[in-house]
Parts: sequence; structure tokens; C-alpha cells
Amino acid sequence: MYFHTKGVSYSDDRYFRWREILNDGVISAWRIHLAAIASGADVSGQNYLNGDYKPHFSGNFWFGHTGYIAKLRDPSALNKRDRYEAEKWICSQPHRVHAMPFIEPN
Repeated sequence: MYFHTKGVSYSDDRYFRWREILNDGVISAWRIHLAAIASGADVSGQNYLNGDYKPHFSGNFWFGHTGYIAKLRDPSALNKRDRYEAEKWICSQPHRVHAMPFIEPN
């Protein structure tokens, strides 16, 4: 499991709501995600986007199968000037995904 601190140093209600959605959809739902990984998913998380963007979990909370993660490039090689590259890293190779429904944090 990986989760991003998602603005914990800000008191803004929007960040609080965003963390609440991701905590509920990923951390509290850990059994669902582990079952998905055990059933063949490479990655499982909340708010999966795949379309105009490179595939990723918006908010960067996810579970990953260790065999799949081992095939990804070394994260130290990511472009540190592009903060979104790290968010897209987990889905940077062909993958089988399980995703909880997308919930907008507004």
C-alpha cells in the first residue's frame, strides 16, 4: 500500500475532504484491495483515471502487487521536476486494474 500525505500541512477544507475520500476508499477498504490483488489485479486504488492523462490514481493512494512493482523502472530515475511523473509511476507499464469509483473532492 502507498498513500500520499495529501496536504496535511494545510488547514484547507478541500484537502481534508480529499484525504477523507482517499482514506475511506483505500485505507479503510484495504480488504477489498487485497482481495483484488489476490484475484489478479496488478494495482488497486481509488480515483483511477485513464483517458486524456496517462493512467494513474488521482491522489496517489493505491495497493500494488509486488511482482508488478518489481517490473517498474527505478523510481529514483523519475524526472523530479515533474511531480506528476511520480503519481503516474505505478501505472506506467501495462497493468490489470481494480478501482473504486471516482469521487470528486469538492
